[in-house]
Amino acid sequence: MGTYSYGYKDPKFEKNTLPFYKNLCKIHLQKIRFNIFSSDGIAEIASWERIGNKKQIVNLGVDCDVFKPLKDFSEKDKKIVSQLQKELDLEGKFVVGNHGRIAREKDLYTILRAFGWLQKKAPDARLLILGEGVVEIEKKLRSIKGVILPGAKSDVRYYLNLMDVYITASLTETTSLATLEAMATGLPIISTPVGFIKEYIKDNVNGFFFSKRDAYGLFKSIDLIRNNKALARTMGERARRTVENRFQWSQTIKGILDGLESLE
Repeated sequence: MGTYSYGYKDPKFEKNTLPFYKNLCKIHLQKIRFNIFSSDGIAEIASWERIGNKKQIVNLGVDCDVFKPLKDFSEKDKKIVSQLQKELDLEGKFVVGNHGRIAREKDLYTILRAFGWLQKKAPDARLLILGEGVVEIEKKLRSIKGVILPGAKSDVRYYLNLMDVYITASLTETTSLATLEAMATGLPIISTPVGFIKEYIKDNVNGFFFSKRDAYGLFKSIDLIRNNKALARTMGERARRTVENRFQWSQTIKGILDGLESLE
């Protein structure tokens, strides 16, 4: 529901359609014999909405053999990353990154404003955003010097290894698989404390939090990472370990299979 409501600018449209959409979802969910939810929070919402079917929590997972730091890549894959770095003119640049749908609820405008502050101190910094979506937002991003939009990519792991810090500025989220992929890559993460993210990122331990729409607060955290390579490395290593310990794709598969077997 949160993603839906943030996706529209017209409050009248949201007011008139949200109740219908919400009830439609409830009707379909109540017909499902077994529901798998990606976090306790989402399952709790389902219970609150009186969706009483059998439920199981299975966290989304990441293949840590695919999403990993550059140092763990094969020589062939390292060459691909190096070539992309040259093509996008990122050599020697500090790169702020994000990937996923380009949508209103992702609040890329806040990242853009923070990037504006960053450019005043680091003119050579770059903002690398992967994905496609709302044309209006894409057009704005493309109009700003230093912003790079390669589009949607199937080989995201290469592009993540071009980044120095990863930003999630979302106004609403469920699990945010994109954030977990960046963590598995070993990137320091700066995120809003939304959805399930606030359960797996610990502020000042394996990432930093900033308040929704707080562009200056985001900039300060980005600049801290930029000026402290040891901190960036430590944050990235801790982020990677979080995914390895709790969010492996193999654990997700096992959870799904266990749930299905319980129905027999």
